[in-house]
This record gives sequence, C-alpha cells and structure tokens, in this order.
Amino acid sequence: MSPLEFQRPDQASSGSPRTYSAVQTFFLRRLERLVRVDRDLATSLSPDDWRLRLLRRSTYATYYECLELGLGEEARQVLSTSSKN
Repeated sequence: MSPLEFQRPDQASSGSPRTYSAVQTFFLRRLERLVRVDRDLATSLSPDDWRLRLLRRSTYATYYECLELGLGEEARQVLSTSSKN
C-alpha cells in the first residue's frame, strides 16, 4: 500500500505535505480499503445484497470518523477518486 499523499488546499501552494497521527492514518487507510473493496464487489454482487449494503454503511461510518478527525478534504478526495474509476 502506498503512503498517504494528501494535501490540504491551503498547504498545496507551499508544497509541504500534512503529517497524520496514527489514528488519522488508520481511518484514512480504512476508508481507502473499503472504497477499493466496494469497487471490486459492486460488479459481482446485487445492489440488494446484504454484504454490499453492510460494506457501504461501513464506508459511510468511516467517512464520518474522518470528518470528526479533521480529515474531510482527504476523505472526499478518496471518495472522488473512487467515483472516477
């Protein structure tokens, strides 16, 4: 897994990447993984499948954990990257 390389909009001009605590890193990586698993399973499971619904609820909860940790921009970046694929 590659290291997180997110930049806040206000830091993009200075070029200095933001450092993350262990908890912040955990939740960002968890969100990335859930989005990746959703992308992989969405083609093989019915939208009504309980596993896909559970996965999406987990993604939603993890997104809100990221918001509470001050990682809203980074979390939106993860979600927008997944919708482009």
